[in-house]
Amino acid sequence: MAKRGMSAVITTLIIILLTMVVLGILWVVVKNVINNQREKISLTGLVINLKIQKAFINNTNLSVMVKRGPGSGNISGIDFIMAEGGNSVVVEENSILKELDHKIFNFDLNKLNIGFVKKVSIAPVYILESGKKFRGNVVDAFEFTNKEIIKNLGGISWWGFENNVIDILGNNNGVVEGADCSVNGKYGKACSFDNNDIKVNDNSDFDNFGTAFSVSAWVKPFSWNSYNTIVGQESGFLLTIDSSGKLHNWIYANGSWEDD
Repeated sequence: MAKRGMSAVITTLIIILLTMVVLGILWVVVKNVINNQREKISLTGLVINLKIQKAFINNTNLSVMVKRGPGSGNISGIDFIMAEGGNSVVVEENSILKELDHKIFNFDLNKLNIGFVKKVSIAPVYILESGKKFRGNVVDAFEFTNKEIIKNLGGISWWGFENNVIDILGNNNGVVEGADCSVNGKYGKACSFDNNDIKVNDNSDFDNFGTAFSVSAWVKPFSWNSYNTIVGQESGFLLTIDSSGKLHNWIYANGSWEDD
């Protein structure tokens, strides 16, 4: 009988211990939920008014001016989300921006391993009561125009051929010599050359290429029977396309043209 009584006591103690363990686990879970909810509730009272005043790129340096408007609450930093097509890079700046303050943030795009930036977004970063960092929602964004992107990439001139031959980037407007720039293109308008030209007067802008430069164009040949000149510079270079659709880069050197 004594052994049976001891077994009952031990069993009861084990049940009590297991119950306490379960209750302890439940309390930890409930406590975490309560703390999370408390932190979320505390965040709902914050009014973080951040705006991108302006953004610009100089060579490989991106500068973003951010201003904080009126509103309560403290932030520990700002996340900058830089988008390049489908890719993006997030950089956290721990600088505390107080109410009504503004600051210019600079980023070296080479170090961030990002080719060019099309869009910059900002989101406030908080330190929760638990000590964890929490990134809020994106509060503002700045998107570069196509003109700004091309200029940021080092573009000198850009002719869109939208019923004209105006240089969108610089001062190198073209002169129509028989071409028709009122035809429909893939997007918007285009120029139809048909053995006619558009010429641009020589300008010092084109003297600073150095040893490397890029030329790009969107073309649709009328035929593939012979070489078609896309763009070129007298006694300088020619970008052509042959009857097989292959591109050729001709360079004028030593008194003759050479297919590079």
